[in-house]
Amino acid sequence: MLVLSITACKKEGCTDPSATNYDEKAKKDDGNCIIPTQDSRTKFIGSYHMVDSVFENNVFDSRLEYVMNITTNNTKRDTIYLNNLANSPASNIALVAGNHFSLLYGGGVQATGSISGNTFTYEYQGGNTTIKGKGTKY
Repeated sequence: MLVLSITACKKEGCTDPSATNYDEKAKKDDGNCIIPTQDSRTKFIGSYHMVDSVFENNVFDSRLEYVMNITTNNTKRDTIYLNNLANSPASNIALVAGNHFSLLYGGGVQATGSISGNTFTYEYQGGNTTIKGKGTKY
């Protein structure tokens, strides 16, 4: 009596082509794929047509329309530059966490905001002034 036993040896490795350690010869995924992380700031970068509403002492004071640019200027992966925020010539540094950002001005004044698709929104609180802004990326 003749008994044959055939075992197939499947090469293990990373089978995900988007991984940095992808192995085209691997037939079975070994669970060690290294997927590169995207820069979470990418979604913020660009130019926005902004419209801000300014409130003084909780009373509507004025409306601002301007262009704001967001860049990274080779900073750490959690930092963006808000150039011309609130139509100010200053460049403000903000920290990014997911779709949200925050920045701290002198004296504890804060601005916080987020991005959803191509829409950027923020709110600035300082003394008796509140600015609420919304912009669309173009």
